[in-house]
Amino acid sequence: MTRFVDQPIPYPAAKDYGARDRWPTLAVVWHMAEGRDVAQYLSRDPLRGVAVQYTVEQETSRWKDGEVVRCLPEDRISGSINPRTIRRGDDPGGYFGASHAKAALGSYWPETSPNCVVISVEVAGRAADGPTEAQVRSMVALWDELKRRYPKASRSATGTSRTSRHVRDGRPP
Repeated sequence: MTRFVDQPIPYPAAKDYGARDRWPTLAVVWHMAEGRDVAQYLSRDPLRGVAVQYTVEQETSRWKDGEVVRCLPEDRISGSINPRTIRRGDDPGGYFGASHAKAALGSYWPETSPNCVVISVEVAGRAADGPTEAQVRSMVALWDELKRRYPKASRSATGTSRTSRHVRDGRPP
């Protein structure tokens, strides 16, 4: 069953960086968006050119808490990671930075844009707060579906380790 991939795209990503058909899917990148109504925001051509395959929304007048919104087909390249800003060193503990990117991207690191080999997900809300319980449930369901289709994909996170930890643990913050 493909609960998420077959849904309509109500707010298409403003940026589409081309076909991913010749690239493997090596990771799913989870990022806290630092705001709400993320799908609508990304459909308006944000200044930094960010585009993602999915958002996991917080409750607003438009979305239910935890609603997964498809913004870009999985066979298209997202623009969620700026390759020039990935650190060449590591944070304390090595979770973020070059070691993490190399582990997720393997031989594609650092010559290939990570956007070519990842599925990108923006999670509405603020990193300091982490995802809501409903968002965590949706993130786990989305991860389970993506992992079935892309068994070699690793779970990756940018912005906050809490985001990825909730997907791994399947529990709320």
